[in-house]
Amino acid sequence: MQSDGKSYPAQIENISFGGVLIRIGSDLQVGLKAGNKCVLKLFKDESGDYESTHLCEVVWVTLTKIGIRFIKLCL
Repeated sequence: MQSDGKSYPAQIENISFGGVLIRIGSDLQVGLKAGNKCVLKLFKDESGDYESTHLCEVVWVTLTKIGIRFIKLCL
């Protein structure tokens, strides 16, 4: 996930047509807040094979999880 020029490694916990619940390291989410626009890049697996990119918005943030909604799929 990328927001405001920063990259945040994340792991998907749940995904739907409306958005994604992701888990992220608590020390990495400093500065993320509801309303931030972000780009979510999805990969096939841990090999780094690229799959797709999506424009999103942060809906909520906790210490370990972030809820984001899709704005535009597959940029």
